Amino acid sequence: MKNIALLSAFTFLAACSGGSSSPTPESDSNQDLEVNSVTISGVGLTSNINEQGEYSLTISGVDNILSVQENNTISALEISGVNNTLSIQENNTISALEISGVENDVEIKNNTTVSDFTVSGTGNTIFVPASSGITFSDTGVDNTLITTTANSIVGTWKYTYPASQCVETYEFNANGTVNVTSLDEVVVGTYTFEDRVITDDRHLLSITFTSDNGLPDCNGLSEDNTGLNITSYINFTSAVVEWFNESSGGSPFFTLSEYATAEYEIEAADNDESFIINGEQYEAKTYCFNMEVGDKVVFLSGSAFGACASAEVLNLKTNNTCRVWCE
Repeated sequence: MKNIALLSAFTFLAACSGGSSSPTPESDSNQDLEVNSVTISGVGLTSNINEQGEYSLTISGVDNILSVQENNTISALEISGVNNTLSIQENNTISALEISGVENDVEIKNNTTVSDFTVSGTGNTIFVPASSGITFSDTGVDNTLITTTANSIVGTWKYTYPASQCVETYEFNANGTVNVTSLDEVVVGTYTFEDRVITDDRHLLSITFTSDNGLPDCNGLSEDNTGLNITSYINFTSAVVEWFNESSGGSPFFTLSEYATAEYEIEAADNDESFIINGEQYEAKTYCFNMEVGDKVVFLSGSAFGACASAEVLNLKTNNTCRVWCE
């Protein structure tokens, strides 16, 4: 069944102000409130609720997967089936959630609220954000509430080599690409990141490098890392990310710190070679293409006040870096 074909039954109940038993809106308006009644009673179906609205949901089938997208009001949600998986995305409001089934998995994401939550089934697992404060009344057997933590690797991170003070930068982009700059070496790749984990677990990060310009890095090495695959486990501590070889135990083999986010505007640009940023003049070491007046940049090294011999800036519009001399 396609994801857009919602299930065994999908009925629209209009709650009229003239005495219907269906829910009515709590407002002074005479507008009717439409409640979407959805029942999943099949086996092995995968479905999504994509349209925003008010819903009454019942899952009584087996081995079904349902995802409820953002910004819905759920007046009632009942799970009486077996081995179903339900994912409730951000910013939903649930009035009543009841789980009476067996071995169902329910994941509730950030900023979703549950007013009345009861569990009377067996072996159900509920995942909630650690900061949500969501709990349930449990009259069943072997039901488990597990808290989760979400972090993002997206952004620019740096490692400064103690002896040389050479700065290595890692730019993780929201589209799944990563750029690594180490002295003159530039490496490009793709990555996957497990952003939500059980609280206190490490995040799985996998990187595949797809190109390398082969120039010297901060260690003085000229290597081609094209095709290299890296799998690491990431722990977040304040503005620092620690890289581990294992999912638990051991010591970090690498630590990156997050760049300060002070942004400066390119006030003048001449022939991809000369730039005025924050009132200071900078000259490209070679050429810095697509650095245009009005673009916002951050300094990855050097100084925005000209107090440096050289600097490296990141263009926030193009996500490209530029190495310059400080004039």
